Amino acid sequence: MLPGLILLLLVFTGACNNKKRDYQASGIFEGREVIVSAESTGKILQLDLEEGMVLDAGAPVGMISCSQQELAVQQARASLESLEDKKADAGPNIKVLEQQAVLNQNQIRILEDQLAALVRDETRLQRLVDAEAAPVKQLDDVRTQKSVVEKQIAVAKSQVDITKRQIEAARQNTAIQNRAILSEKSPLSAKLEQLEDLEEKCRITNPMRGTVLTQYAYAHEMVNAGKALYKIANLDTLYLKAYVTGTQLGEIRLGQDLTVWIDQGGEAVLSYPGNISWISDKAEFTPKSIMTVDERANLVYPVKIKVVNDGRIKLGMFAEVQWK
Repeated sequence: MLPGLILLLLVFTGACNNKKRDYQASGIFEGREVIVSAESTGKILQLDLEEGMVLDAGAPVGMISCSQQELAVQQARASLESLEDKKADAGPNIKVLEQQAVLNQNQIRILEDQLAALVRDETRLQRLVDAEAAPVKQLDDVRTQKSVVEKQIAVAKSQVDITKRQIEAARQNTAIQNRAILSEKSPLSAKLEQLEDLEEKCRITNPMRGTVLTQYAYAHEMVNAGKALYKIANLDTLYLKAYVTGTQLGEIRLGQDLTVWIDQGGEAVLSYPGNISWISDKAEFTPKSIMTVDERANLVYPVKIKVVNDGRIKLGMFAEVQWK
């Protein structure tokens, strides 16, 4: 701040010549200003704001052309969806094998019934042969048929085991193929999120509730990422930046309530309650260009006083502070 302005802001205790009231410090109102910048490069298609307009936090205010990002997002989504089409399906093959296993089981049951009948015939013929009522050859023929059926049952059971292993192998091979295909899903999903984020940056969204102070860009202009679009500040709460001397520091503290006066000219004076929200931990000399021992009497500390605005306080307005 220029030396002359510091001298204007600095008011010592007891040095005020105002006949209406005493004050200990003075300063100028400031706001917490935010400059909203473009997050992508392109032409501004829409920017619905004017200086003095009050915007809510999260309000959409414009759009920057981002056709390339949109196309990239569509391509990434299509690639992600196509992974499902690439997945192998072992269902039809497994169904055929399961049907074959059922046929084998049915064949085993039929053979086991035949084997049971042959066992009964063998037992009956054995009694007849022992009683010399039937020829031995007839018993031998039954035993031969019995042996053949037993071998057929063993083959059928072996075929069932082979079919079960084939079903399990088909499932495992399909799972391996699908894992290889689905391994592409994570990087594709991450890529899609990145592209969607870039697409979202094409939308201009107001970050905080406040009043538009200055507009730097307009619709149909080309902007680069980082270019300032507008400046906004919340004027519901303003901060009076005042300066106190080193001897006054002991009289103030953070959170302290005090009175802020605004001279409206003539006898008109506005009074507001204020609260000290910040006290600098570093002193400043005024004027800054002179650093002599004699000037150390002008050692000051900046402070900020929070004041709720009823709409009559404006940025840059001069005010006086009273805490005694």
